[in-house]
Amino acid sequence: MYFKRNEPLRYSFDEPVSGTLTKLNDHDTVTISVLLLDISNQGAKIKCKNNIALSKETEIKLAYTLNSVHFHALGKVSWTKSYSNLIEIGLQLNTDESYQKNMIAALKEIVKTKQKNAENV
Repeated sequence: MYFKRNEPLRYSFDEPVSGTLTKLNDHDTVTISVLLLDISNQGAKIKCKNNIALSKETEIKLAYTLNSVHFHALGKVSWTKSYSNLIEIGLQLNTDESYQKNMIAALKEIVKTKQKNAENV
């Protein structure tokens, strides 16, 4: 399955960021712990244990924290890749300008902290 996000910004985390994914369904709402591998203005790549049934177009809610700022976004599953005990999931997120500005500001702080730590080594 081929899926390519063509966005000007995609940040890959050195250490995955913890979060939660809620599968939104009228009769089957499930929340699981996930790890964010990368993030962009309108998408994310996550991984989790292979214990939830997700398919393309499944409606979800993603929640995570960057630098003490909490983020929540609704969206849908774009693609999935299953491994023996893990699943990688590509998400398309419905975000507004405020979410995007706050997320970019938090990512800038992460990069600044990372650069300062590298200079002090």
